[in-house]
Formats: sequence, C-alpha cells, structure tokens
Amino acid sequence: MHDQKIKDPSKKESVLTPTYASREMAGSIPKHTMPKQGAAPETVYNLIHDELIMDGNSRQNLATFVTTWMEPEAKQLMSECFDKNMIDKDEYPQTAEIESRCVNILANLWNSPDHETATGTSTVGSSEAAMLGGMAMKWNWRDKMKKAGKSTDKPNIVMGANTQICWHKFCKYWDIEAREVKAEGNRFTLNAEEALKLVDENTIGVVVIMSRTIVDHYVRCVNKIQKQLTAIFAEALLYFSNYLFEDDMFKLPFTRTEFGAYIGTTRETVTKIIHDFTVDHIIEVDGKNIKILNKEMLQKISNAG
Repeated sequence: MHDQKIKDPSKKESVLTPTYASREMAGSIPKHTMPKQGAAPETVYNLIHDELIMDGNSRQNLATFVTTWMEPEAKQLMSECFDKNMIDKDEYPQTAEIESRCVNILANLWNSPDHETATGTSTVGSSEAAMLGGMAMKWNWRDKMKKAGKSTDKPNIVMGANTQICWHKFCKYWDIEAREVKAEGNRFTLNAEEALKLVDENTIGVVVIMSRTIVDHYVRCVNKIQKQLTAIFAEALLYFSNYLFEDDMFKLPFTRTEFGAYIGTTRETVTKIIHDFTVDHIIEVDGKNIKILNKEMLQKISNAG
C-alpha cells in the first residue's frame, strides 16, 4: 500500500471542481472527506470516469500480469456476483461448487497426480495466491525437516531476477532467505542449471515466471526449466543403470521425494516425469522398481537438456 497522509480539507487541491451542467455541481466536492450532501449517481459516475481518463491505456500495457481484455459475458457474470460474500459457502453453494471446478481445472492443467485430491481457493489477485503458495511450500518443507530431525531456522527460496515483487514481500513477511539468480549476458531468466547452484536442503521451493517482458520476445521459461529437469532425471536413470547397478532393471535407492531433492525439484515433478516416461514406453515402473525400455531415447532426452 502507498503511504497516505491526512489531507487538509480546506486546501484548494483537496476539492474537485467539475463543470457539468447540473445544479448540484455548482459547488466543489471534497476529495478526502465525505460530502455533507449526496449527489446523483450519474453525476458521480461522470466525475470519477473523467478523472480516470488520466490513467494509461491498460490494453497497451504489455508489462502487466493482469488480463486486459475479456468477453462481455465474463464481465456480466462478474458484475452479477459482486454482491456475494464468497467466503459464505453455505449461502452460495453453487458459487462454491464452480470455484471447486476451477481448482480441479488448474490441477489437471498442471498435471497433478491422479491419486491426489486437489486443494485450492480463489484469491483477490496473484500476489495473494503467491503468499498462499509460498506458505504451503514453507509448511511442507518444515514438516519434512522436522521428520528428519533437522533445523527449520533458515529456509530459503530460489528465484530469477524477473520475479514479481510480491515474492520479495513474501520472503520478508515469512522470514525466508531470497536467493535470486541475477540476469547475466543474454540470460534474463532463471534456468535449471543456475537454480541448482543455489538449491540446498533448506530450499522450500523454486519460483519460475512463465514469461518475461524485459526483452522484445516471449520465452516460456517454465517449459525450458521443465525440459532441463527432465534431462537431469534421465541422466540420473542412465547413471543408475550404467554405473551404480550395471543393469537396465533396478530398484530406486530412495523415495520420489528424496529423488526430487537429489535433482533439485519436487516429488510432484518426479511423479509427472515418471508418468510421462511410462506413457512414452521409455521406462516401466512397478513401485520402486524401474526397467529401462528405451535407453537410446533416454540418452537423447538427457542430451537435449
């Protein structure tokens, strides 16, 4: 929030002096105090509408993280729900049901494992969502460290230089060390190689921005990092097969959570990669038992990272 100072209502700059052809607009309207008398809704609308003309054109703001256009029907649905208190699920059960559907749509979009039940909620904006997501990462990390009998005093989070300011606020509010990968040369975003240099057992998560507006072209950073993590996973399987077990069939020596920590990612990402490799007939999985079916393809994936 911006710092606000109490304005002196007697000062000239503390009033609006519109020039509409209306009797009630013959005088000024205070900016920082409630007027003694009300005004017609259309007059107030015109007054505020004209003042907002001083804003920039949101459709031309290419650096915004906010949707700047939507169908008229979407706007109509939003306006029809303005008077609903979203937290009152008992009073508005169908709104709550639609919200739950949206959570599941996002869970499927991000390849949440089928055996898990998606948990989520709507938020006022992305900054609030970042705070909730960051808190979840911290609590999960804290629980894992406690089970291992380790300290939870120094959590950190890894992010790129193009991360939104809300993540820095999150680190400040929740006592998290922000480990930021600075832009260097022609690299303006975070990649897996640079992220892994900063990841350790106290890392609660890695923040990746889906795109960037620093330069004049669009880069899907998440896909790039996912490709790099997949390559690291493939390289690890090849190492197990060629050197550790010397066999194309072996048992993973640790859990998926531990495997994720080994390659610098989460259990969910490991589960997704294993699922994709299974669907593509690259490996065969039975619990912790892995059988490599297509070592040549695994090598190509490893090299592509």
